[in-house]
Formats: sequence, structure tokens, C-alpha cells
Amino acid sequence: QRQGHGRAMIEACVDEARSTAQPRPFLWIPERFKKQRYLEAEELEVLGWMVLAKGSKGIRYHFWKDKGPTALSECPLLMEALTNLNQQVHLARRQLSPLALVSEQAVKLGSSRPGTGNWIKVYTSWAGDDGILVLVRNLDYRTDAHADQMGFEPRFQVTERRGVRVAVSLPEWMRYRRVQDLLTGAIIPAEQNGNTVTATLPWLEAFRVLWVANEGPEGDQRTGAVRAEETIAGRTVP
Repeated sequence: QRQGHGRAMIEACVDEARSTAQPRPFLWIPERFKKQRYLEAEELEVLGWMVLAKGSKGIRYHFWKDKGPTALSECPLLMEALTNLNQQVHLARRQLSPLALVSEQAVKLGSSRPGTGNWIKVYTSWAGDDGILVLVRNLDYRTDAHADQMGFEPRFQVTERRGVRVAVSLPEWMRYRRVQDLLTGAIIPAEQNGNTVTATLPWLEAFRVLWVANEGPEGDQRTGAVRAEETIAGRTVP
């Protein structure tokens, strides 16, 4: 994530782990080692949801020589993000447990050209008959491996986008109900045209996790998006 073609390299490693582990589930171990800096909080969040969208069934943190109450004391924001990510996974466990990746695609915004940074990547995963989880990543970011003052001067910088449209293909068995932000419970404006639902994101920072709910009795009663009163994302929806 922090060097050259890091995004492609990390995704390739995740894909190899998933392929190697089949038919068994696979776990993700975030980068633990420090050179000039540790993995930053927002990098952990983005990569964590990327591997979850790809079907990972868990995250295994590796503390090595830094255990106990002082773990990650040199980067308190990372420990806070780690705790929040764990809570998010716990609240979304019903959606994540059966999750299987169906597609992933880079999408250009408007008339953007390759190399301009105006791209997103959309990961679409099915949660059995309950609904569809959609991870939207903003690929317009900059990062490097330089020191970041314990995370308080982050090197990971994202260009926020507004009014991003995301198209989701519906399977034949699904009866579309609504689109929600899985982490905040906010309803996302969306319109259906045949077997395609197009959601419009009012804002997109590093990523958004969407839940496309199935209207069927199983999908609507057993899961649905995380309720607003349970949110722990630490974000303010404009």
C-alpha cells in the first residue's frame, strides 16, 4: 500500500491467499513491521474492508514484540482504528459470515483518463439470500513510507469525491428493497432500472460499504443493514 504499485501488490497477495486456502476460509494478517512508520489508521480500515469484501473470514493482528497494554503505543490512532474495525466486523457478522466475492471492477468517473486518479473500484459480494455487500474504494489517493509523527501527520491522503454513482447488478432471485451505508445505517439514494440498481453517494472519502437489502422474507428479517443506533464508524454523514 505504501510503495510504488503497493495496491496491486497487496491485492495480489490477498487473492493468492484466498486461492491457496480454498476450499477452506482465509484470514488476513495486517502489516505489523515498522520502518519509518506503521500502517496508518485509514490504511488499516481500507485494507480491512477490502479483504472482508473478498471473503476473508477474519483478521489476525500480529503484535510480535509489542504485546500487552503497551501494544502499538507508538501509534495510538492505529489502536483506535483497530478497535473500531473489530466492532464493525462484529456488528456486521451476519452479513460477513456467508459473504462470497462475485465481482470487482475499476470504474472511471466521468471522462477521466487512466492515470488521472479519477477512478473508483467496486467490489460486489453476495451474502447468501440476504443481500449484496458493495465496497466502493476511492483510488484517487497518495501515500508513501515516510514518517508520520505517530499517525498524527498521515501520509495517506485521499481526494474526496461527491455525487459518485455506483451501479449494482441484481441476481434473478433478488427482490431489491433499499441501499444503505452498512456502517452508519444511512439510506443511500438509489434508483432501479431492470436488474440494475444505481446508488448515488453524496460523498466518498477513502471508501464506503453499502448494503443492498433483499426484500425476501429471509433477507429482510435476518439481516438488513446495521441499525443507525449501533453505528461505530466515527463518521458524520452530511
